[in-house]
Amino acid sequence: APPNPPTTPTAPPNPPTNPTNPTTPTNPPTPTGPPPLQDIGDNGGPGFPLGECEGDCDSDDECSGDLRCFARDEGEVIPVPGCTGSGTAGDDYCFDATGYAVLVSEDNETTGELIVPYATKDSNLVFTGLFECMGDCDTDDDCANTLRCFQREDDVAIPGCISTTALSGTDYCFNSDGYLAYVAEDEVVDDVLVFFSSKDFGRLGECEGDCDTDNDCEGSLICGQRGETSGPPGGCSDPYLDSSVWGDIDFCCDPNKEGCDTDIF
Repeated sequence: APPNPPTTPTAPPNPPTNPTNPTTPTNPPTPTGPPPLQDIGDNGGPGFPLGECEGDCDSDDECSGDLRCFARDEGEVIPVPGCTGSGTAGDDYCFDATGYAVLVSEDNETTGELIVPYATKDSNLVFTGLFECMGDCDTDDDCANTLRCFQREDDVAIPGCISTTALSGTDYCFNSDGYLAYVAEDEVVDDVLVFFSSKDFGRLGECEGDCDTDNDCEGSLICGQRGETSGPPGGCSDPYLDSSVWGDIDFCCDPNKEGCDTDIF
C-alpha cells in the first residue's frame, strides 16, 4: 500500500495581541500637590492674565477667571494660599481665593455707597453686594442676598471662611445660618421690631435677636431668654465663641431643640 500522506503541520500559536516589552520603562506617576510660585512678568505683557500661583500681579484684573491677586508688602515672603515656595519678596501672586477672606471694597464715608477700588472685576458689587468671605462691609446691606456682615475686632475668626487672609479689624460677609445674629430691637414706644438692615422685615428668624416676646419670632419659634453670661439657645452657635459679647440680648429659637427655653438659661 502507498505510504500515508504527510499530515498538515500545526500552525504556530498566534502571538499575544498586546505583547509586553519588558525592556520598555514605565513612566513614574505625575507628582501632585500645590503648584510653585512663578514669576511671569510685571504690568502686563505676554503671559497675562496670570494663572494660579503666577505673578507679579497688581490687581485682580491681572488674574485669570475668578483668581485674585494676593497682595504682599515690600520685602514680605508671606506664603500664598494654595502655592508652594516663597517667590520674589514683596511680589504679588494670583491665587484661588475660594473660601478665603478677601478685601475687595469699602464704603463711601459720605454716601454709604459700596465702592470697589481693590478688585475692579467685581464692579457689579456696587449693585449686588459682597459675596461670602468678602469685605469690607459695614452693615448687612453691604452683603448679597441673605449674607450678614460679621463685625470683627482684631483677628477674630470669620465663621465659614479661612481667616488667615483677613485684615485685622476688617469686617466680612458670612453665612449666618445657625449663628447668633443681632439684627433688630424693639422700639420702646410702639413695641415694634426695628431692623438694622433694610433687607430684614417682619419677624425674627431662628437664632436672630433681640426679641422680647414670642410674638417677635416668626412661626412657631419662641424667644429664648438669656442671662448676661448665658451661651446661645438650643440649635444656635456663637460665632464669637464668647457669650459676654451679647450682654442680655435674647434670640429666637426652636422649642423642639434642647436648650431653647422661655426661662432664663
